[in-house]
Amino acid sequence: MKFSNTASTAALAGLALLVSAVYGVIFDCGSITEFDYDTIMHYVSLATSDGMRVRDPPYFNGKVYGSYYFTKNINNEERSFLVQSVEAHPFYRFFDLTVTPTECELKDKNAQQS
Repeated sequence: MKFSNTASTAALAGLALLVSAVYGVIFDCGSITEFDYDTIMHYVSLATSDGMRVRDPPYFNGKVYGSYYFTKNINNEERSFLVQSVEAHPFYRFFDLTVTPTECELKDKNAQQS
């Protein structure tokens, strides 16, 4: 029985390219707060419609499919974060909610060291 087909093979090839392309990529939330790409993509996979709240930051480019909230202690300060799964590319949004919703930037860590 043959399980692979052209579409799944192409998808796996695309995934391999994506993984190599994001090597060294981080999310910078300011104040020495960084998250690696894989961690945030894991949190995106946990985003559900049940996690959505009325106070979520507005999104005008399409539909929000789900939200995932988490906290992290950074320098003895409890910080709050939100990851959303959304309709439009790049299909997620990531915010630091500690003071006011601020979207965390995707940066190439290797470029910062140059």
